[in-house]
Amino acid sequence: MYPTRHVPRWRVLLVDDSFSTRELLSMLLGCQGCIVSTAGNGAEAIERLRGHNRPDVILLDLLMPVMDGWDFFEQLERDPELGSIPVLILSGADPDGKLAAKLKAPFLRKPAEAADLLAAIESICAGCRSEEAKRDLAGTPEAAAPAGQWSGMG
Repeated sequence: MYPTRHVPRWRVLLVDDSFSTRELLSMLLGCQGCIVSTAGNGAEAIERLRGHNRPDVILLDLLMPVMDGWDFFEQLERDPELGSIPVLILSGADPDGKLAAKLKAPFLRKPAEAADLLAAIESICAGCRSEEAKRDLAGTPEAAAPAGQWSGMG
């Protein structure tokens, strides 16, 4: 019998210092066919981005230890290889979104409704991966990983 290949709906890097938030959102997105990788702060996220596959979108909290979301976003924008990855800010630190607006990235306030989060990701990722890229992905180890798990990124 041949293993089932899974072409993920989206690859998501979730950057949040809250373990429970990372777990909950990983399960939610995994159930929607996403491959989710997580990082507990901005420095860990930069390290993962430089050493692993590129996500389709980054979900970013703003208040985190070690490197916060603002510093992460600034480093991301300065990097020619990583600067084009779309970011969705998901934070309770900025109740009205005015601070996040300075980053020029879409913003959802925590706690966000699942439907709103999924709609925002869908909007950001619409057309971000070509059909050719999906076919190419079908032959990679990530494609054989179960939904919700991104092989190579924890």
